[in-house]
Amino acid sequence: MASRPTKPLASRTVLSAAIAGNVAVAATKFAAAGWTGSSAMLSEAVHSVVDTGNSVLILYGMHRASQPPDHHHPFGYWREIYFRSFVVALSLEFDDDLKTPALEAKVMELERRLRLSHPDVVAVFAARRVRKPMPI
Repeated sequence: MASRPTKPLASRTVLSAAIAGNVAVAATKFAAAGWTGSSAMLSEAVHSVVDTGNSVLILYGMHRASQPPDHHHPFGYWREIYFRSFVVALSLEFDDDLKTPALEAKVMELERRLRLSHPDVVAVFAARRVRKPMPI
């Protein structure tokens, strides 16, 4: 019983590089969100974490798809990559639904509570937000 051909090593290398890049981007965005206090940057950092998770799901699907046939799967696991790709497609579809006005209202409420409970910390964040635009 033949199994489908596996993905070449180049695909795994590219996905691994994409994961490393997404982790670096997410870390940078989290640092920028902490430095500026920007909820928009925090949202972008979470979006980068979701992108990283999607890449990990695809890489895991490629790993599972490369397994040889066994007693329970006599034709192999090659369809596993299609299932993982479907899960990633669903997460991409519903990613925009997470950015709802209700969620934005909750983030604004959290910022308001932070300003009321720790005005000195927020003053530091507000001072860091006000910067001159860079010349073009």
